Amino acid sequence: MSEIFMKQVIDALTGESVVVPFTDEETAEHLDMQLKTLAAEETRQSDEIAQALSRKTAIAKLAKLGLTQAEIESL
Repeated sequence: MSEIFMKQVIDALTGESVVVPFTDEETAEHLDMQLKTLAAEETRQSDEIAQALSRKTAIAKLAKLGLTQAEIESL
């Protein structure tokens, strides 16, 4: 069962309001936009994880070189 998206259309002259279903094109556009939004969020989260891992790796390498925690934090 597919979801039916609805929109409210208001006539600016009369103020009359009707609720109508999206056209097939509007539905496709809406679903495409949702997919792009989800993909962008996943990319952002992946980038954040990669950055955090990179930072932890760099800190571990600096500690292995003999830097103290205070010296690492000052960088």
